[in-house]
Amino acid sequence: MTEKGADLTPVTAVLAIGLKQGFAWSEQTLDDYSKNTIMREAEAAVVACEGPEPLKGNLDVTWEWTLPLGRGATEHEIRHLVADVSWVVHRSSPPEYVSQGTYTYSMIRTALKCTTKGSAKGSVTNKGGIEVIENVDNPYRYVAQGVVDQEVTNTTNCGASGKSIDAIDWLPHIEGTPGTGGSIAGVQTKKIPGGTVIIKYDFALPPAK
Repeated sequence: MTEKGADLTPVTAVLAIGLKQGFAWSEQTLDDYSKNTIMREAEAAVVACEGPEPLKGNLDVTWEWTLPLGRGATEHEIRHLVADVSWVVHRSSPPEYVSQGTYTYSMIRTALKCTTKGSAKGSVTNKGGIEVIENVDNPYRYVAQGVVDQEVTNTTNCGASGKSIDAIDWLPHIEGTPGTGGSIAGVQTKKIPGGTVIIKYDFALPPAK
């Protein structure tokens, strides 16, 4: 897709945002940090992100990565987002849709002796888009992406807890070919620095009248 600034619609403006992940940490004294401690906190992170009940949303995104801090120490982080999303027609030709719905988000980061947890929930209404591509020569017949700026509540055992405004890729960039009845569904795994992001989605698009 070739986009000109003047041609950007609310949907294509969202789709034009690249997937970006920033990683930052404060300097910590590199104390002895045993393998057993790292494993216990990593296991706790997985349990905390899975939740006690089956997921109810139609979008499930998990980010996980491990980054080196030096001298054998690492930072391990898991982020998890679940959303209940529907789509409404924004433009009929070529078909474009904008998002409606809500999401919940959690994060846990372990580095040395520090554990930080974050949580947020909010609306994705008009914060994401799907464009159906009518050009049959294009290898992908739809593209989608969504980003929301959200206040995240953070707690930590190192330093002060507080809140931050984070850009959350609630729908990382996906692309594919619509299924039976025009459904947009699948599982996509993408590489990010030090790890992966897994996106599970199952969307029903209304007819673009």
